[in-house]
Amino acid sequence: KPDGTFTGARVRKLKNTGRQETYKLITNTGKHIRTTATHPYFVLEKRPIAELKKLYATFEVDQSNRLEDMSVDSVVALVSTETHQIVTVKISKSMKRNLKKEFYLGKEKLFGPEMLCVLIIYAMWELGLKVGKLVIDKEYPNYEMNMSMFIGRYYPEITVSFRSIGHGALAHQAAWSVARKQKALIKSALAKSMANLVFKESLAAELLHSGMPT
Repeated sequence: KPDGTFTGARVRKLKNTGRQETYKLITNTGKHIRTTATHPYFVLEKRPIAELKKLYATFEVDQSNRLEDMSVDSVVALVSTETHQIVTVKISKSMKRNLKKEFYLGKEKLFGPEMLCVLIIYAMWELGLKVGKLVIDKEYPNYEMNMSMFIGRYYPEITVSFRSIGHGALAHQAAWSVARKQKALIKSALAKSMANLVFKESLAAELLHSGMPT
């Protein structure tokens, strides 16, 4: 109804409009639906784009040393220029070795892509980030669908995509600046809003118990 209340109605006929591109519509409470561009929706009010971006933003994701490199610590960075947020998560080389030994015997190739998902999920959960879309650096092309499903298991409302981030991206710079302990590498006003986390091994068992979908 025009006042926003719901009422029942009988479906009298259907129209076949063929195959159409769909979009993921996310409300400010986290509900989501797949819809076509022309499907009408009732909204309570129109909000400025800047305000909507503050609710559910796009974050780019990159890592420093590859997670599967057991000789060094690794750092994963999530950056949103929309909400002016930089988040990094560090995992030590000793913790990586422990997790690989406990969870990845015989499936070592899954360690990198799966741990990247785990660290992303940990950052979003720990800080309560309002993420609408993740753009992850294209480092594991054979596992992208599995990674999307893994993240979707915990955050089904988030859209996950993959592309080459590039060395000039803030996510790349943030990950490497923390890995090298050189914050001066980030020449941006965003640097003052950085949150640096250290991954807790106690949370790994819960996230890795069922593993990545195959």
